Amino acid sequence: MNKTKKLLLIALLALLVGVGGIIYEKMPRTPLASLTPQHAMASTTFSTLGGYAWSSNIGWIHFSNVPTYAVTFDNSTGVLQGYAWSSNIGWISFNRSDSGTPPANPFQSASYNAQIQTNGDVWGWARAISQTSGTDTGTWDGWVALGGTADPNNTGYGVFQNGCNFQGYAWGGDVVGWMSFFSPPYTSTTPTYAVSILNCNPPTLDPNSLSVSPTYCSATDTETFSWTINSSSTQTAYELQVAPASGSFSSPTYDSGKVASGSISPTISFSAMSLQYGVTYQWRVRIWDQNNVVSIWYTGTNFTTASHYYPKGVSAFTWSPNPIQRSQPAVFNASNVTCYTTGNTATSCSNYSWMFDGNGPFSTSASTYSYNFTTFGTHSFELTVTDPSNYSCSATQNQNVYLAYPQYKEIHP
Repeated sequence: MNKTKKLLLIALLALLVGVGGIIYEKMPRTPLASLTPQHAMASTTFSTLGGYAWSSNIGWIHFSNVPTYAVTFDNSTGVLQGYAWSSNIGWISFNRSDSGTPPANPFQSASYNAQIQTNGDVWGWARAISQTSGTDTGTWDGWVALGGTADPNNTGYGVFQNGCNFQGYAWGGDVVGWMSFFSPPYTSTTPTYAVSILNCNPPTLDPNSLSVSPTYCSATDTETFSWTINSSSTQTAYELQVAPASGSFSSPTYDSGKVASGSISPTISFSAMSLQYGVTYQWRVRIWDQNNVVSIWYTGTNFTTASHYYPKGVSAFTWSPNPIQRSQPAVFNASNVTCYTTGNTATSCSNYSWMFDGNGPFSTSASTYSYNFTTFGTHSFELTVTDPSNYSCSATQNQNVYLAYPQYKEIHP
């Protein structure tokens, strides 16, 4: 090797060592030393972000290099913490201890800078650490707004969680410019990138478990939608949509939106869903897990609502006398029951069927029925009312039957 080549090699090594020293000097000492595995790696408490965001001004922003550094979020609270890295501006911190108080709400009075909301929107701020030391001579203060002006009332732009990925744009002022979190694979020649949750497995449902069960015999008609989770995930929210079978989910009759609930069998009234009678509907559901990761949509079997109301007021049947006395006729009255026909128009009921302590049924087309009880104590009465469409509702009541009052007859001396 000649002298010129040796000098070039020495110069190259010196350059590499110098760059390495600069990077090392820019690395925050204490914060990174405190990055325990629960902060830098996925766990039951924290989830770790990975991948890259892109800025046309500063290039790639790397969100994790586990176990050296990472941006994580608390699965319970959604609070973000940790570090991302840019080879051009250095460390970008999500920690209040590094950044100080953000320049505007929503978290000026909080102990953190950024948080994922229950609907997936990311509110708050991050900050380039290089701009917090006071040594920068420029006008940029290092703050990166993750949504609008980082205020929830401004929806002009923002970052949001969509399943395992984060999408949208943050704004880093004139230096960073727009920071894009996701680029879908539109073509084979378009560069793609994403900021995603590491080791992310969306929750899944058993597609055969989806069912619908109506309730027509209460004061309010309802549908109960049910499903079963077949993964180890914990449901924290769901979204349910209902649309006419002849229509589409692009304009559903009912959309619950994201409901923060672990219920896997919510009951919803017809009126809340704007359901019509005698109509066939399609429905689908998706859920969010403990990491705010959403499942795909699961579509249940179509269901058809009844053509009209079922008999109403069955549980309010009465009797006389009250209290009932043993061995004396008691007249049961269901005249308060209303039956219906198509269009929910009131009509006469077809049949009234009575059961007394399991004895019967005693059927009649009249709304009243007389019965004698031969024993005293607690007795049960059950009424089933059927309408012309053969829709029926039943109700049971319990009542004490008492000894008959003694009869007195005045006798002349």
